[in-house]
Amino acid sequence: KDCKILKILMIRNKYNNPSGNAMVWVLSKEDMENALRHNMEHLANRYVKVRVAREETFRSTSSSNPDAFTVKLSGLPWTATEQEICEFLFGCEVLSGPAGVNIEMNEEGKPSGSALVKLETKAD
Repeated sequence: KDCKILKILMIRNKYNNPSGNAMVWVLSKEDMENALRHNMEHLANRYVKVRVAREETFRSTSSSNPDAFTVKLSGLPWTATEQEICEFLFGCEVLSGPAGVNIEMNEEGKPSGSALVKLETKAD
């Protein structure tokens, strides 16, 4: 492997299905440059575009609510589902329900025990 991956965020659509997009955090600028060298290479039968994400991409993307707020949960059971995370946050308004939950994957593509959750407001 030529990139040290810190975390992977698989993006889901409003129907909670994989969108075909992901965000990957790497350890260093050198790792980022190595990752960029994989642009347009094939994964299975599809080519993958690799590019640097702009800072605004990390903020509540796909949210039409400017007050939306993202929180990170850690220490989750590896088997936790998006629905179970919504239920755990009972009383909070998760933006788009389970589609507002992004479970982070480790370098092996398995759940890491962390998730990013989009909430309607910071008060949630």
